[in-house]
Amino acid sequence: MSTFLHCLLGPKVFQNPHVLKDSLTLIRKLNEVSVPANHTLRFATFDVTALYPSIDLERGLNSMTWFLKTFCYEFEPTVSHLVHVLARFI
Repeated sequence: MSTFLHCLLGPKVFQNPHVLKDSLTLIRKLNEVSVPANHTLRFATFDVTALYPSIDLERGLNSMTWFLKTFCYEFEPTVSHLVHVLARFI
């Protein structure tokens, strides 16, 4: 089920310009960043897989609902419902 959700939602997630697939993508994006010499800049990365068990279930499902409505609006209602059922189960 998790593989199915990954295959279904992954392309939509990684089309989002605010989502970086991995640390290498972040490093490549840094080439586009210009920081004045007198500023300190810090970056943080998070391993979503490691954080997954600590995400509150209802908050995570609400976030997923928002994502589906915002970025997966072409999904049939039955597909969105199936995504919710599977995500809650997993």
